[in-house]
Amino acid sequence: MSRMPGRVFVGPVEIAGHYGRLASGLKGLGVEAVAVDLSGHPFRYDEARHDVMVIRLAVAVANRSRRPGAPRPMKAVWRGLEVIVRAILLAWTLVRCDAYIFGFGSTILYGHELPLLRLLRKRVVFVFNGSDARPSYVDGADMAASLGRSTDDCIRMTRRKKDNIRRIERYADAVVSQPAFSHFFERPVVDFFRLGIPSSPPAADGTPGGRVGHEIRILHSPSHPEVKGSDRIRETVEALKLSGMPLALTELRGVANATVLAEIAGADFVIDQIYSDAPMVGFATEAAAAGVPAIVGGYAWPELGRIYPDDTMPPVEQCHPDGLAAAVSRLAEDEGYRRRLGARARRLVEGPWAPDRVAERYLAVLRGEIDPDWLFDPGTLQYILGVGLTERRARELVRAVLARGGRAALLLADKPALEQAYVDFAEGA
Repeated sequence: MSRMPGRVFVGPVEIAGHYGRLASGLKGLGVEAVAVDLSGHPFRYDEARHDVMVIRLAVAVANRSRRPGAPRPMKAVWRGLEVIVRAILLAWTLVRCDAYIFGFGSTILYGHELPLLRLLRKRVVFVFNGSDARPSYVDGADMAASLGRSTDDCIRMTRRKKDNIRRIERYADAVVSQPAFSHFFERPVVDFFRLGIPSSPPAADGTPGGRVGHEIRILHSPSHPEVKGSDRIRETVEALKLSGMPLALTELRGVANATVLAEIAGADFVIDQIYSDAPMVGFATEAAAAGVPAIVGGYAWPELGRIYPDDTMPPVEQCHPDGLAAAVSRLAEDEGYRRRLGARARRLVEGPWAPDRVAERYLAVLRGEIDPDWLFDPGTLQYILGVGLTERRARELVRAVLARGGRAALLLADKPALEQAYVDFAEGA
């Protein structure tokens, strides 16, 4: 067996607390790990209080460079300073770290350090989380109608992702990704869900139930309401209330993660989103830690069912986007089922997805000891509808990309069957 890596760098982003908890899991196994978040996110997950001055400085400068409202010249100054501080941080890690787990397809110095890391024989694992890998022509986060982006913008962003992935595949020892957005990878990826999402127990007892009166409490906390389908979620719940169902929907936006966790503890169930391509991610996982079941809608369930046997599918209430009302009704009307589903989800995050157990699997990846069952071949992918979009909107985007750039603009020449599926999809009614 390969030796245990020394200090591991984890970052330089945070996604729903994933990387901080992964670093905590590594520390629990006796591995020195440092998690650094330079993304300047607004949700304030359990932020590490770093003793190292260069890390504190890098985080402070990154946050300051992203502060809205500053004049453009000042933003340029801060961004330039951020590059300098990131370079100093990289130098610090090169002396102290043997391995790197990079999140969201990003690195400390914007990818420029990858040849140096290879030269110095550092172990490098990249983890992709969604919009860092998914084709922009089926990604609502990139192409939501409200953003007003053009077809040329879509093609340009798609090319940028493909180029970044190709560069990463050249230098990474392993790549971790969710199968449903593995379109642009050309070598097998380590399945994100086979490794798991490191989860922590809730601060409060999150056993659903014990509500005041007969009201069913539902929580929805969208990071991007348009992508999550928040309007349709709200309309569906209101329609069910008008039909006589005793529902109360709380919607949280842009609040601290601690506030979200507190609200989860008092909910009967949560609605994550209705256009997902993943079975369980951040918000649904946080609910699972409290024993609270989640509704996750999307078009990807047939493909996910093909990839994951029943005993490995994370337990959520699955639904097609058009089946949200039925899913809400089932959880609202069947308390026993609701409790059983929440209990199953909690067992997953307290057991296989506990931080130390997830960290063990990431350590195996770092050592090059990857279980063959963890691998997914992107060449077998059949899913085409992406995330955060209606089927109609996805077809419009794919049709526009093909009209503007032809098949080449899809960047799927290495996957002819998938490429043809998109062509057929665009030509459909």
